[in-house]
This record gives sequence, structure tokens and C-alpha cells, in this order.
Amino acid sequence: MKFCLVERQESRIRCAPDLGAAYLLGVCREAGFGTSLVCGSPRTLYDSLVRDAAAFLDTFKEDRLFGRIIKDRGETYFLGLLKEMYGAITSNQITDKTNPEALEDIWRLTTFLRDRTWPAFGREPFSFRTRLYEAITASKPDVVGFSLWNFYDHPQMAKAISDVMSRVRSQLDIPIIIGGPGMATAGSRQDAFRIFKPDYIVHHEGELAIAGLLSMLEAGDVKDIANVSYPGGAGLVEGRTEAVADLDALPPPDFSDYDLDSFFLPVRVLPLMTARGCEWARCAFCNHHATYPGYHEVSPDRVLELLEHYRDRYKTDMIMLHDETLTARRATQLVDTLSRLDGFYYYSYAYPRGYTKGLLGGMYSVGFRTLVWGVESGNQAVLESMRKGTNVTEIESILKASREAGIINVLFLLFGFPGETSEAAMDTVKFLERNKGYVERHSNSVFFLQEGSPVALDPSVWGVEPKGGTGYKVEKGMQNKEAKEFLKRIETSGLRTASGTMYHMPGDTEFRAYLFMQSVYGETSDFCSQDLIPVRNGVLRGDTLSPSFFGSGVCRPVLHLSGKDSAFIGSCGGIRSARDIDDDERIDRFLRYPYIVFYRKPFLKPSH
Repeated sequence: MKFCLVERQESRIRCAPDLGAAYLLGVCREAGFGTSLVCGSPRTLYDSLVRDAAAFLDTFKEDRLFGRIIKDRGETYFLGLLKEMYGAITSNQITDKTNPEALEDIWRLTTFLRDRTWPAFGREPFSFRTRLYEAITASKPDVVGFSLWNFYDHPQMAKAISDVMSRVRSQLDIPIIIGGPGMATAGSRQDAFRIFKPDYIVHHEGELAIAGLLSMLEAGDVKDIANVSYPGGAGLVEGRTEAVADLDALPPPDFSDYDLDSFFLPVRVLPLMTARGCEWARCAFCNHHATYPGYHEVSPDRVLELLEHYRDRYKTDMIMLHDETLTARRATQLVDTLSRLDGFYYYSYAYPRGYTKGLLGGMYSVGFRTLVWGVESGNQAVLESMRKGTNVTEIESILKASREAGIINVLFLLFGFPGETSEAAMDTVKFLERNKGYVERHSNSVFFLQEGSPVALDPSVWGVEPKGGTGYKVEKGMQNKEAKEFLKRIETSGLRTASGTMYHMPGDTEFRAYLFMQSVYGETSDFCSQDLIPVRNGVLRGDTLSPSFFGSGVCRPVLHLSGKDSAFIGSCGGIRSARDIDDDERIDRFLRYPYIVFYRKPFLKPSH
């Protein structure tokens, strides 16, 4: 039996492949099913920025910046610019990706694609449907599975995906399965069943469910199976929910279908989970516990085997741990485990409780470089209402000890939790100001009512009156609109952490992997040693070097390079040290040149 897995179809920057899809590919192939993958981005980025870009010129003209470029330089120039930026986004070169101006250009463009042009791909006359259908049928599958994320945000794209499913059903007459993180709650499954009309919905941990379902379909006898829902009677019959009892028994994630050098980063970063579920699992605002039934771990020995597999097969030493949150207990265990394996670097989410100076120093010594802390609030009463189980004073001590150990700290902050007043929210702002020297980045969000969260399940406890969907009204504290206005005011005021200038990162979550890369490779603008690795951080077009793609809001001059300057700039590619560059004037150039930054590690390409 042949199975075709379709990734979520979104036009976005990607720094790493999808872990869930890779696990499904590994399980299905080990079970003997011929399995193919239809990727999303960067294939979809090509459609947006190259193949169909001309069709969206009128939409681009509605944007003030893009409209000005088109007016001043012409449509042909603008289409060439989009193609150039697609090449930069999908190359694994460090150049063009080190300066804030170019990154802001890329962030602005891809945000525009997400909000304005990509939803329109769901409408004709664009050939999105035809291309996706042809990509699916190329492998001649017997079963097709679609991974869906948040199909509520882009109803036009949801309609397009539904149309592709209908065509598969009518012309191929084969079963259609849907799954993914968007199927975690009963409400989302009911909505997905209504919109997409699949034959089966796989939810929660899907590896064994997919393999078991494919085996039953091949045998022609589908019976009750855990984590699978299906049509029955007047609606959807919900399957029972079960965890994967033995995570060690799962085959390794299979990333072989991905071109690992076409993602945004100049180094290969791969995701890994050492545990599923949340060990704390009590936060009142969160429904992540709905994705995984209970908390269960991969054994230490299996973690080491997976890391060795990643290094041997995929030539990487950069690991983003996708555990829901790393507790001090689990971190202590991992430090002991990872001390047996040298040469890796790690990024992880972390629960700010119980971490000591000694533990954080040990984490740095085994390779942890970036920790993303679920702080949420700087007000103790709000934390207690959230059921976070954390203490503001201890959190501050942990952040200080983590930064002093050499680890980059990123914070999650949540505003507008039911009952939070503007005065209480200001305590979070003051918390940031007190600890700004220990925090590299903070990600701000506003509370909304998530299906399956404790607040949604028992809203009266928090004085919440649901208003349908994610809407609500609170008895006291800021309403949702007021919380959004509060956050907008403090962000407009330019609230920054003191270390926020160390590394640049636009706002998208995909760029957290970029920040992780910077923390490992040690970007600096200070030429303090000839052992540093120089990198051009401007956009090079022929003999012209400029600070950005769009040429707006920048302070560095555009340079016209001589032949000798071009040779020098060309040697600053992130591989050779300053000492090894053959240029008699290199020291003077490094000290005065406005388009060079330095890294502490070379960006060596993996040997296949």
C-alpha cells in the first residue's frame, strides 16, 4: 500500500523541517508502506514569490513600500527583487542574513504574503489546486493524509484544500485522512469533519494510529482503533485517546524527504522530543495538555541513540528540543545523559522553577545555549491565578543565573489573563525592566479562550463569561480589547531588554531557530581577534553593496566596490578566519568596513 502525506500548505519562512511529519514518515516506512511527502514551504514560497508573483502586482501596489518600489523602479524590477529574495530565503548561505535591515525586509515580505497574497491562492484562477493535486497523484497513492494546523485563520485556503480532497475522492476513489495539531480538541475535529469531510481523523499521538489504520485499510477490515475518529450516524464517532506507551520503540524521525539545505538557516537545525506532554500540566490558560494524553518520556539511552542518528545521517549538531517544557528534574536527568555525548548544542522551552546556578552551569557545559522560559507574568497574584506554580523572586534568580552561565534567555509573557488589571500588567513591564540585562528576547501575547483549557472548562472560577469561539467577557480586570490596547501601548513605547541588541531577530516564531544559531555561533561586531570568522552582512548586487533589499529605513551608505574591494568582500563568507584571508589591508578593512560582522565559529557545510 502506498501512502502520501501532505504537509500543511502555508507560505512561510522555515528554519527546520516538521518533526510530526518526520515521525509519521519513519513509522509508516518501518511498517512497510511506500510513503511519499508533499512538502509545504519552501515549495509554496516559490509559487508566491516567483511563479505567480506577477498575478499579485495589484495587491503589492496597495502596500505603501511595495507600491513605491513598483512606481519608482517598475514591475519587472520588482518581480526580479522578489525572485532575488526567494533565493536568499531558501539558500543556506550566511551572507544576506546577518544584518537587521535585510532580515526586516524578509520579515515584512513574508508577513505580507501570509496576510494578503497567500489567502488568495485559495481562489481561482490560480492553479494551487491543480499543482497540489498533481503533486499528490505523482506517487500513485492508495491513501492520502493531510496535516492541518489552524484552518480557521484562512477560510479561503481551507476551501481550496477541501476542493483538492474532493477531487482526490472523486477521481482516485481512495480514503482521505486528516490530522495534525489542529485536531487536538473535540471542537476542532467536529469543525474539520464538517469542512473537509474526511474518511478518518487522526488525533493526539498519531504514529501508531496511522500505521494501524493503514494496515486495516490494506486488509479491508477497519475496526476500532485508538486516536482515530470517523463518520458514523449523524456525525463524527470519536475514537478513544491513548498515549504511545513506549516512545523508545518508535523509529527515528525520517527527514530524508526534505532538502535540509533549502531552509533559511546556514546550518542544519533539527527538532527532537525527549518527552511528550507537560510535566506540570496545570496552567489555567493552556490546552497543550490536550495534544498528548499524560506525560511520558524517552529514556536517556534512547535520547543518545537518536542524537547519534541525527549526527550520522543528517550531519547536524544543532538540536531544537520540542518538549512542551523542560522541568528542573528532567533537565538534571538530561545533563547527566548528554554529558556522555560531546559536540551538540540545544535549544529548549523551560519551566522556571527549581533551576539552580549549578544546574544551569551544567546545562551550558553539555551544550544548552538558548532557553525559552514560560514566565507569563511579573505579578505574583496573577501567576497564582494562572496556576503556574512559580514565584516571581525565584524566576528573577533563575534568569540571572542562566545568563551568567552563558545561556540566552527568551521569555513568554501573557497579558490580559482574566482578573488582571492594568496595574498588575505593569508589574510585568517593571519585571522586564529589572531583569533586562538577563533577557535577550521576550514574546508578548494576549490571553484568549482556548478550548480544553481549565478556564474554558470552568469559566466561572475565573469570572469569565464565554461569548462564543474564543471570545469572552470578564467580571473584573481588563477585557480582551483593553489588554490588546495595553500591550500595543507598551510595545509602541519601545520597551527593550538591555541585551536585545546582541542578536537581531524579527518577530516570527520561526526566527527563534535563527536566534539559536546566533547564540551558538556567537555573532559580534567587535573585531577583537584574527581568529574570528568575518561575514558580509549587506546585499551584494554586482559591484554594489547595500544594507537592505528594499533600501528603506537604513543608515549605512550604498557602496560601489572596486575589484580589490569585491575580492575582499567575497572572501568574507563565513568559512575562513580573518587570519586566513589573503589581503594586505585586511586589518584596516575589518576595523573600518561598515558591512562586516564576525562569528566565533565557521559555517562549514556538512559532508554528505
